[in-house]
Amino acid sequence: MADVIQLRRDTAANWTTQNPTLAQGEMGLETDTKKIKVGDGTTAWSSLDYWLDVFGLLTDTTPQLGGVLDANGNSIDEAYAAITSSTGTVTLNCANGNHFSHTLSENTTLAFSNVPASGKSYVCQLDIIQDASASGYTFSLPAPVKTPGDVALTLTSTASAIDSVILVTRDGGTNWSMFTAGQDIK
Repeated sequence: MADVIQLRRDTAANWTTQNPTLAQGEMGLETDTKKIKVGDGTTAWSSLDYWLDVFGLLTDTTPQLGGVLDANGNSIDEAYAAITSSTGTVTLNCANGNHFSHTLSENTTLAFSNVPASGKSYVCQLDIIQDASASGYTFSLPAPVKTPGDVALTLTSTASAIDSVILVTRDGGTNWSMFTAGQDIK
């Protein structure tokens, strides 16, 4: 014969009205909300924190894990920003999102700002777009950006061609890894 374990159980309203003190380790289930509290032997029901919220686990559309992830309405979106160059430099401001595009209008060198602190990983996509006249502008990487095999970035030279790269850092921007995600994207 199997042993049967039963929890003390009642509706949320009855628990609140009766406000019992559960024994240390004793569990109480709200049958209508599916929330559980665990007693400590001295604290009344209404002052105990919920230990488990079964329905909340299944229906929470805005989960937050340590304040880092907020799935706000079951959608995780990344901000997109078009960035422009000035006097030969285009600055990728990490605080503005994770997806950027830059249409070349001059020979350009990449720079970074607002890079997350060391110990936090930051990943972004940068779409580099040739101008409509196919002027053949260059795009240079700063020293901390490394590529697989230390191979230089080669851009598609045709008008309005899009080359996409992924940039990754985890040490506050001291080192960056860059990977080509696609070239001559139509």
